[in-house]
Amino acid sequence: MGIKLSQGDKILSMVNSGLGILVIIVTHIFKPDFFHYAVIVAVVLIALTIIILVIKIAIQSKRIHIQEDKIQKLEDNQRLIKQDLTKKEERIALLEQLLAVPFFKKWHLFYTFIWRNAISFMNNPVNLYEIHVIRKLIGNGRIKDNNVTYIFSGEADENLRSFRFCIAGAGNVPLEKIQFHVKDLTLNEELDYSVLKNTQDANIKYIEVYFRRPMSIGDCFKIEFHWQWPKTAYIKSDYFSIPNIYSRATKRIVLDLYPTTDMKLSLVETYKFGLDDAEPLQIEHLYGNPDGLYRSIIDSPEMNADYITYYG
Repeated sequence: MGIKLSQGDKILSMVNSGLGILVIIVTHIFKPDFFHYAVIVAVVLIALTIIILVIKIAIQSKRIHIQEDKIQKLEDNQRLIKQDLTKKEERIALLEQLLAVPFFKKWHLFYTFIWRNAISFMNNPVNLYEIHVIRKLIGNGRIKDNNVTYIFSGEADENLRSFRFCIAGAGNVPLEKIQFHVKDLTLNEELDYSVLKNTQDANIKYIEVYFRRPMSIGDCFKIEFHWQWPKTAYIKSDYFSIPNIYSRATKRIVLDLYPTTDMKLSLVETYKFGLDDAEPLQIEHLYGNPDGLYRSIIDSPEMNADYITYYG
């Protein structure tokens, strides 16, 4: 993230500089007695322009510094969480020798607590009408590829130029190898994106997507994220979660799961794990339709809660 001057700032600088030079030339030709005053006026105009640009650059620099501090704090917290989770996993391994611990209850917290440390950073100034997650498991063998589409539809709550999002998987697969792309469905155009500064393209990827045109308050948008992360879903039992942290308000979340035909699932369930929940709460038992789709619709989802699709 660098310091940039807007088009208006550049035009203002050129106009004031040109105006100062024009005043000096005109005065020198037509009113030479006032030449010294013209020089003073020109110097004042240029000085004011410089002062205005310096103030704007200082404000931008301060914002960038605050942003970088937030990212650094997020990374530090993430590192501490991973260390803490490693210790807990060692303890769980010991407990499992004495008590059977369900797979879901054991593993679901890993990404949840990392996302919770990113709530303030991932929160976009938007109101979402719907988050639609379409998840298709593909491939042969005991570990499936995760083919995912996220569709965000909503409206801007402030003027904004970008939308922040995070994805997670296993194996440190880089963005270019998971076929990641973002599309503005309203304009039917691909959007540019980048990994956030001071973050890594690793198991967890923090991404900023740039709108083709700046959004004003009340402007509607519909953007689609798509990727395919290899070898991330076990055939017998696994889970997927979405954190409701990307907006100031969300009206609905739709979760679609398409398992492969060789997955003999005995149950598919939706859980909620909110900030005040001691453990995940089951909110729905799902039944597949003839097309093999398991769909969960959550109206008025709790903000900052994880919504988890579990199958086994």
